[in-house]
Amino acid sequence: GPEALEVVELARLVQEHVYHEVPVVQQRPASIVQALNPEGLSAAIELQLAFDFVTDRAHLARVGTAGDDEGVGQPEKLLHIEHDSVASELRRSCSCCYRPPVPCTFGAFVAHNGDATLPSSRSIGGECQEMFSLLTRTNTEGTTTLTPAPLAQVLPIETTWQDHVTAFIARYQSANTRKCTRQALTTLFINGGQTLRNITEDDLIAAATYSTKGRKLANNTVYGRASTYRQFFAWCQKTGHRDENPAEALRDRYNPLASFTRTYGGAQAAHPKHWLTREQAYADLIDACRLAPCPELALRDEIALRLGLAGLRRFEIASLTVAHVAQLPHLAWTGKRNKPRKATLHPRLCEAIRQYLALYPSPEPTDPLFCPANCHSTALWWHQPLGLSGLYKLVARKGTEAGISYLGVHDLRRTAAGLLHSAKTPDGGHVFDLLDIQQVLGHSDPVVTMKCYLQPIANETLDRAASYLG
Repeated sequence: GPEALEVVELARLVQEHVYHEVPVVQQRPASIVQALNPEGLSAAIELQLAFDFVTDRAHLARVGTAGDDEGVGQPEKLLHIEHDSVASELRRSCSCCYRPPVPCTFGAFVAHNGDATLPSSRSIGGECQEMFSLLTRTNTEGTTTLTPAPLAQVLPIETTWQDHVTAFIARYQSANTRKCTRQALTTLFINGGQTLRNITEDDLIAAATYSTKGRKLANNTVYGRASTYRQFFAWCQKTGHRDENPAEALRDRYNPLASFTRTYGGAQAAHPKHWLTREQAYADLIDACRLAPCPELALRDEIALRLGLAGLRRFEIASLTVAHVAQLPHLAWTGKRNKPRKATLHPRLCEAIRQYLALYPSPEPTDPLFCPANCHSTALWWHQPLGLSGLYKLVARKGTEAGISYLGVHDLRRTAAGLLHSAKTPDGGHVFDLLDIQQVLGHSDPVVTMKCYLQPIANETLDRAASYLG
């Protein structure tokens, strides 16, 4: 078989294991330059090249091999060879599920901005030059000569809806945002069709209001999906993937989706949201931590619960490191949308953190503050992150032990807002006003604090009216 050649740099050209024929990709226009001779095909493998077709990257062009140098012969005899099976073979080998029976290596030449190597999967941004298919031959002295390979056929690249979705969600930093956006768009394409250009306004309405199993969705889910579809198709129109934007009609006041208004406080949630009383929060819930079989596990659970009751979000608690608690009683961290946040911790919480760190073996500033327990819950796996799911299970388990069903991490944050709102002076005045609670929770707008945290528990007017309407 052929032997792999050493990397040779010649005037901005890079060689890696080049055989006699290679398929390559052109960036402008987006197309596949296909090597046409399949005579020596012993195995087909995939070559994946990532190009910046648009400024926000993530468009992938997948190319499969057409053949290697077995039986290629003299290049002058190959100028007029064409084979109809090569195009279908390349299209078949582009799927991720295809793998060759035996390994096969090949390479490509590319003019680029000075990089010395070209991996099998590479993202080339900026003013990337076109890729060229070259024919290489090794003479008896071991030197390499390069000649252009004129035997090539250009095929248009067919981009799937999965490629568009992947490129769109790559703009988001939050993993949870990427996950929810992909789920909403996947539902759309499964229900409405497998191509981007087949989607209509009726498909958008159906995908926004019903799940793939035909279940009617809650108002907030409908509102969020409609917003996702508007952003996605506006991006498709801007990047030239689609001429018109079918989601623009979703803004119309007469559109069926206009009747779905947002709800607050988990009004349509499967399980009711909790605003705990002070006794439930600081007596029942905190006392449940003492049931842990080891002291470090009890301290970890108490610190996590107290931080939630101090107004921190779930991801903020899970992402805390040892360095964040180095300046007690002050806590500073980066919150939602990369906004700096700070808090002053209660003396009991500070004491629990100091005792916990005393048990932490050789803590480094970058070590996670919260670590998972082993399978028997008898010790902690120090220096390992607990994660979001671990924190969720921790709070739910402690809620069950305290007699509170379906307790979530965000319920602790709701409880913090409720306790501050219910704190009153002897003459009935509020100790904390709306702006005070907004600052503790870290909201950018007091309207969010009022609608999501305080308004759902404001039942005084309804209670007074009940006494007159009975």
